[in-house]
Amino acid sequence: MTDSQLEVLERIERLLRILVKSGLREVAAVELADTKLEKLYRLTGDYPISDLVQRTGYSAGKISGIWQRWERLGLLVKDGSRFVRVL
Repeated sequence: MTDSQLEVLERIERLLRILVKSGLREVAAVELADTKLEKLYRLTGDYPISDLVQRTGYSAGKISGIWQRWERLGLLVKDGSRFVRVL
């Protein structure tokens, strides 16, 4: 891949991030209004679920349900066996 092609791809990625953020702004504002949920979202993808249980106080089942809802809403994407934040 040439430097020029890489620059174009990086620009496309930046523009897509802007579009995604603007499209999910309202959903994120509602879903992450609670500080405990916002904390879970911020930590998602960086820690195993066992750590998230300890850090948030949610059960593993509750976290799984929240993640599934967030995936349906577009706030998370599945990357192999784990969820990753979109924002």
